[in-house]
Amino acid sequence: MDGLIELILENPLFLIVLIGGIISLLKGKSEKVEEDKSTTNKPNPVRSDSSFERSRQRERARSAERIITEPVSSKSIEELREEQMLRFTGQADADEDQQKNDEYISKSSNRIIVENTNRNHKKQAFKQNFNKSLTRKGLVNSVIMAEVLGAPRARRPYQSVITKRRSR
Repeated sequence: MDGLIELILENPLFLIVLIGGIISLLKGKSEKVEEDKSTTNKPNPVRSDSSFERSRQRERARSAERIITEPVSSKSIEELREEQMLRFTGQADADEDQQKNDEYISKSSNRIIVENTNRNHKKQAFKQNFNKSLTRKGLVNSVIMAEVLGAPRARRPYQSVITKRRSR
């Protein structure tokens, strides 16, 4: 215990940091008390942060106004059924279109996945072949094939090392 007190008193920087920490703790407690007092007196307004929520609320309010302002219609049951069937067929058509879109998206995503796997297999096969040809025998075969597939020797007449150095 005596060693700790001596350390604190001998090191002024440590003493300043310690005092600052104590003061910040005391200020934090007093600010919390002030916040609690201020929040109890004021009610918090309800705010919607996203514009999507605001537009949904406006739409609900408009639909409620329409329901209230529209007069009660005296249509026959048959007319109401026909209107309902028309709405239902429209929804069914929309559902069919959505299903076709979903099928198209799934087919295209499956095609992309298959193409990616094919590319990966080709890359792996190329790496294996390349690694196999980096042996002594593979390098000899490469030089031979370069000579076979290269320009004819008649097009490249023999030049000794000395004549090559002179021509440079």
